[in-house]
Amino acid sequence: MTIQEEKIIVVIVHYNSNGQLVDCVRSIIESGFEDIIVVDNNSIDGTLEKCREKYKELFYIENFKNIGFAPAVNIGVKKAMKSNATHILLCNPDALVENTCIKKLIKESNNKIGIYSPLIYNKKDDSIWFAGGYINYKKQLATHETVKELPRESYYSEYISGCVMLVNVQVFQKIGFLDERFFLYYEDVDFSIRVQKAGFCTKLVPSAIAFHDEQSKELGDKKIYFLVLAGLKFFEIHTPASWRLQWFMYTLIRFSVSFIKYKLKKPHSKAVWCAFKDYVYRGKKHTNFISNS
Repeated sequence: MTIQEEKIIVVIVHYNSNGQLVDCVRSIIESGFEDIIVVDNNSIDGTLEKCREKYKELFYIENFKNIGFAPAVNIGVKKAMKSNATHILLCNPDALVENTCIKKLIKESNNKIGIYSPLIYNKKDDSIWFAGGYINYKKQLATHETVKELPRESYYSEYISGCVMLVNVQVFQKIGFLDERFFLYYEDVDFSIRVQKAGFCTKLVPSAIAFHDEQSKELGDKKIYFLVLAGLKFFEIHTPASWRLQWFMYTLIRFSVSFIKYKLKKPHSKAVWCAFKDYVYRGKKHTNFISNS
């Protein structure tokens, strides 16, 4: 297929972005792509209303509560697939795409590649925010690559960030959707692993450029809570057999250390301890981190 024959639909999951959604949509439309689905998780900051007023032609889906990132993405993806999309661009509202970004991503498309990522810069200081990702099973971390020197051609990445990712619809048709056990974070790492297991490649296209104006640091302990909880779920699911004993022992040590730090009232210790508790309870009990998000 040529770029003209492809049908790219953009899905943006939005939750209280403090006005960033409007700029994100603008950057996509200025790139020449106007087929955009906005899935809102019951935002209350007025940004959705501003976007509706400026861009009436978009398709809006409003959830009655914050159902989490992965479930909201799946709602948008299913709508896009019903509209015969060949590729779906998942884009966070705090991201901006350079005006040739999407075209360069789609130019790389073939049936062997499942997910494509642009090179993503930090908007605040132009440092590299994501140049690929790698998974450290020993330390139970998924880490962004931020190298300075990059190859000119597209290259393999162990996972693709959900900040901006172009997904071949054949992927969803073959493996299904994002895992809704992940409320926030690590759903992109999980999805990338599943995509690779299904026989597709995950690649970064360094000539395609996007920017990330991250606001999640303002969440403070909530971000820490969701990162820890999602990480615990991810490594339980995906740790290889050869690492399982170490995974169990390391998780047990982390559990004990988090409890001690919580009792000593160390900074951020409540968020970490609550994440461990909710991981152990498997959703039967929840701390106030979920209800206040």
